[in-house]
Amino acid sequence: MGTVEVSIHDSQWPSRWQRALGACLRNRTVDARFHYESPAQTAAWLALHESHSPARLDPAVAKIYPDAVSRCLARGPRPARLASLGCGGGQKDIEALRASGASAYAAIDASPGMVIEALDRVRAALPAVTARGLVADLHATGDIASWLGETLPRHEPTLWLGFGIVPNLPAPEIPHLLGSLLRQSDDALLLGANLIPGRDPEAEMAAILPQYDNQPTRRWLALLPGSLGIPAAPADLQFSLLAPDNGRPWRVAVELPIRLDCRVPLPGESITLAAGESLTLFVSNRFTPDDIASLAGMAGLRIAASMIAPSEEEGVFEIRSAGPPTAFGLRRPDSPR
Repeated sequence: MGTVEVSIHDSQWPSRWQRALGACLRNRTVDARFHYESPAQTAAWLALHESHSPARLDPAVAKIYPDAVSRCLARGPRPARLASLGCGGGQKDIEALRASGASAYAAIDASPGMVIEALDRVRAALPAVTARGLVADLHATGDIASWLGETLPRHEPTLWLGFGIVPNLPAPEIPHLLGSLLRQSDDALLLGANLIPGRDPEAEMAAILPQYDNQPTRRWLALLPGSLGIPAAPADLQFSLLAPDNGRPWRVAVELPIRLDCRVPLPGESITLAAGESLTLFVSNRFTPDDIASLAGMAGLRIAASMIAPSEEEGVFEIRSAGPPTAFGLRRPDSPR
């Protein structure tokens, strides 16, 4: 019988999950984590990722991830454990584990299905690696770091992988997340980000919109409201571009217009959505490289190096504790060191 060892953080216990969902509905803005939790949502997201993610479709984008891992490993001590925050299906994690030689692995995500998928992939590819999983709201980063220390206590330093977390987190919350993870001076974080160059941001955002406004994305995002009894056909979703404001970068927003009055029953309450209102289903950040450096600086950290795809639409940033400036800086993978 195949089993995996998974812990459930109290942020994902049913009563707290229901309270958090109720708060989202009252505020008319859905936290991204609610789109990744059911088996149907996990399957729909994995299919979307395979069909539309530049990291799956463009070899030059895919290359920046293993290259960033290799360069990170060349600059610091080899990690004893690798922790993947927002692990998704774990596809990128296996290469990082092989390259690092880490003996322990932690898959961390708000989606139970994603955690199990990642652990299953790692177990099949690298059976000698000690692998554990945590299902948690990714806002609970302090608890996540503590769990890692308790679960895999004899495995330090840590290489954190955050390849898929910052697109959906509110930008003002990201510095706290970064600062709570890097607890030891030898720890490092490889942070993936969806980017725009920033030279002509409005045109750049319009150019990447088809990566979001497509049928697989519409089907995936319509699953949550449909499961709550809110009428939502994929064609109903409305996509728009939001300019920077209040410390937030350019964003893609997805709204669901409420066509008919409806009530969402939750334990202890019933939330009414009135016809004519709109529910913000999803918001995705698009940063510039300078935005990422600023967020790291606000956390008292530094960008030790970066790998940016030739398209300038994705990048991986190596983040470490503050120290002397390095000679690496921000660069594209084909630029000279």
